[in-house]
Amino acid sequence: MNNIKIGIRLMIAFAVMIALLIIMAIVSIARIGTLAGEVDLLIKDRYVKTVWANNVLDEVNIVARATRNALLLSKADAERELLRIPQSSAKITENLDRLRDTITTDAGKDLLRQVDSTRADYVTNLRQLEQLIRSDARDAATTLLVGNMRTAQNAYMGAITKIIEYQNNLMESDGTRAIDEANQGRLLMIVLAVVAVLLALLFAFLIARSITRPVSMVKDAALRMAAGDFDFKLDYAAKDEMGDVVRAVDGMQNSIKTMIADANLLSQAAVEGKLATRADASRHQGDYRKIVEGVNATLDAVIGPLNVAADYVDRIAKGAIPPRITDNYNGDFNAIKNNLNTAIDAINALVADAVMLSRAAVEGKLATRADASRHQGDYQRIVQGVNDTLDAVIGPLNVAADYVDRIAKGAIPPRITDSYNGDFNTLKNNLNTAIEAVNALIADAVMLSQAAVEGRLDTRADASRHQGDYRKIVEGVNHTLDAVIAPINEVKRVMVALSQGDLTQKIDANYAGDFKVLQHAVNDSMDKLAEIIEQVRTAADALSNAAGQVSATAQSLSQSSSEQAASVEETSASIEQMSASINQNSDNAKVTDGMATKAATEAAEGGQAVGSTVEAMKNIAGKIGIIDDIAYQTNLLALNAAIEAARAGEHGKGFAVVAAEVRKLAERSQVAAQEIGQLAGTSVNLAERAGSLLGEIVPSIRKTSDLVQEIASASQEQSAGVVQINNAMGQLNKATQQNASASEELAATAEELGGQAGQLQELMGFFTVDNAPAGRTVTAARKTAPKAAAAPAPAPSKTSTRTGGRKPVSFSESDFEKF
Repeated sequence: MNNIKIGIRLMIAFAVMIALLIIMAIVSIARIGTLAGEVDLLIKDRYVKTVWANNVLDEVNIVARATRNALLLSKADAERELLRIPQSSAKITENLDRLRDTITTDAGKDLLRQVDSTRADYVTNLRQLEQLIRSDARDAATTLLVGNMRTAQNAYMGAITKIIEYQNNLMESDGTRAIDEANQGRLLMIVLAVVAVLLALLFAFLIARSITRPVSMVKDAALRMAAGDFDFKLDYAAKDEMGDVVRAVDGMQNSIKTMIADANLLSQAAVEGKLATRADASRHQGDYRKIVEGVNATLDAVIGPLNVAADYVDRIAKGAIPPRITDNYNGDFNAIKNNLNTAIDAINALVADAVMLSRAAVEGKLATRADASRHQGDYQRIVQGVNDTLDAVIGPLNVAADYVDRIAKGAIPPRITDSYNGDFNTLKNNLNTAIEAVNALIADAVMLSQAAVEGRLDTRADASRHQGDYRKIVEGVNHTLDAVIAPINEVKRVMVALSQGDLTQKIDANYAGDFKVLQHAVNDSMDKLAEIIEQVRTAADALSNAAGQVSATAQSLSQSSSEQAASVEETSASIEQMSASINQNSDNAKVTDGMATKAATEAAEGGQAVGSTVEAMKNIAGKIGIIDDIAYQTNLLALNAAIEAARAGEHGKGFAVVAAEVRKLAERSQVAAQEIGQLAGTSVNLAERAGSLLGEIVPSIRKTSDLVQEIASASQEQSAGVVQINNAMGQLNKATQQNASASEELAATAEELGGQAGQLQELMGFFTVDNAPAGRTVTAARKTAPKAAAAPAPAPSKTSTRTGGRKPVSFSESDFEKF
């Protein structure tokens, strides 16, 4: 390589570096393009499809809430809820159309076909449910909602969830592929950068070594010649510019040595007084020859100017550059003067450039170079050699600048393994220390992020591994993690208590910012859930109390029916006596007047008894209306419970069973109440008919006192009427017995309803709230039933309708809406 010109060597080195830079640029552009494609696919395809699928799922939930609200609200409010369904259906269709237009994979299309299939079944059930709600068939609508509708909805939402999971898997695989592309590109760039740096260092070392070695030889030769030592040999065989410089210096040395020999000859001759002795000028060339010839001429002319010239040459040889010769000489003496002045100017220019370079180095202007074009011959080569030497020295400084620049840009380089001496080695060690500190900081950051991904939130970096501001950074990160994880631990504590049924736990610590929002959200959620559980308990207590009231009312109704039966028997006995009296009137007309008076009195008493019977039957009808109201409210409560259990999914199965049993009991109570009501209505009609008949008997009896002649015919008519009354009283007695039996069945039903309410209270006892601890029993609620049996029956309501404005016995319909 020493035989290659320096310029060509530099061109080769720069060409290799430029080629590596071009390769790095091409690879970087290609990798960035690939990574951009992956990111574009994630953002514009995978993510938006997931958003569309989630929109479909949200709209399905809106439809589900609308149908549930329509079942619970009045007809007008229900119609308003049903109007939300077409809007959601349109949005669902719009999002599904977008998915069909963009999903191209076979697996995605299969999932879309499943969605279309399940949606058709779901829409069919939804249309049927809308028709039942609009036709006010609430029971059939409820059955459809918790049956086929729930199954179709679960299948429909499951198919949509599969699409969401499919798109999430695609996003995850695309993200992993993008990360792999980025890692491969980074690794390739690191390899290329390392190769480029190694090649640059290799070329720099070889070129610098090929320049500094001959320059050092030339410098030593110049110093020795400047000191007057010419007894040495320059041995350098390279054929580059520096080889030319060495050979030129060697030639100059030989020429000077020859001149020295001739000078010694002339000097010895002069000492010996042999002034005719001359040096052989043919042994010299160029200016050296002219010098010898000039010396000879000078010797030939005048010894004085020779002495001046010898003095100047001696001073130049010793480094004491004399001023220019200003004396006037003629002829050859003038030429010698001019040559000496030219040499002086050349040497002065060389000294000036050396001073300029040293001053620039002191000022840090390392790019400053001497202008070699100002010099000629070997002096020009000397200046050029000094410039090349400076280029070799500045190489390590450029390496240090490059490392500092890469560290500042975040591309941490490897340690510097090249060998340097003196201050360059100190600079290398400082850079390596900085690289190790930054790498340690990066390693701790990666370790903390990996621990956070794996859920190890108590992991912290070891700040003792760092020093100075790096240690402050690590300690700051540790403190930040402590501040972030404390609220998370508080939320975990509250959620664990919630899973165990304890709703009294709160986050009591003071936080700020988003942590304050999280604290309020968790505490509000716990308060709201506790409020809902308390409302459920209140509703269960109200249901238990209502069951006790129903039981007491049924017992009171049974007692009233027994009393009514006794009254009916007394009335039957009176009618039999009246019949005997009429028969006696037929046989004995003499006592007709007295018997007629007695019969009128007894008929009036019978009318009063029938009136009492009618009033008792109306009271019974009122109580039955109350029972019907209770059964209707219980049925509504069971419907609400079934809907909430359906929304709770697997966690609400037990509550759904309890709600179904309560609903069955309510339906049985309602049917029994309706049957009793019909019987009570029939009894009222019969009693009113009996009263009207007794009202007709009284005027007839009174008339017999005045119309004795018509006693026979009137007695026959009265006998027929008494037979009819006797039959009516038999029917009334039968209805009374049926009322008593129905009352007993109603009491048993109420007791069973109270037991179901107790089970509901025990289920709610799992939760612990501020005002009602877990494990609360229902003993107090069950003990109210026997006390209610002894209480007087409440007054019957005058109206009994099933509209939204009805008023229940012991609780309002708003309680069921809150539940």
